[in-house]
Amino acid sequence: MNLYVRNIEPEIMASIRLNLKDINKKGIPMSQSEYVNQLLKQALTSNFYEYKKDIFDQTIGTLTDKFEEFIESNNELLKLFAGIEEEELEDEQGKQK
Repeated sequence: MNLYVRNIEPEIMASIRLNLKDINKKGIPMSQSEYVNQLLKQALTSNFYEYKKDIFDQTIGTLTDKFEEFIESNNELLKLFAGIEEEELEDEQGKQK
């Protein structure tokens, strides 16, 4: 598919040509249209990757919070069970005397 871009600001076009010249100097042969395609692809995918990264970070944060809640509830249960066992031991010791 051909896409024609018109009315590009001269500063942007100069920057594109300068970057392309540097790329070609490094031994990477690339045409102007290939370079513009690469720029468009990066612009489109960068937003998607940032979105995915944000969703991933939110998910990890939520999972971490839930895991901490789980640990706290388990610790409370262990304390409760330990308290019940201590009471049973005290009752048994009282009966033996």
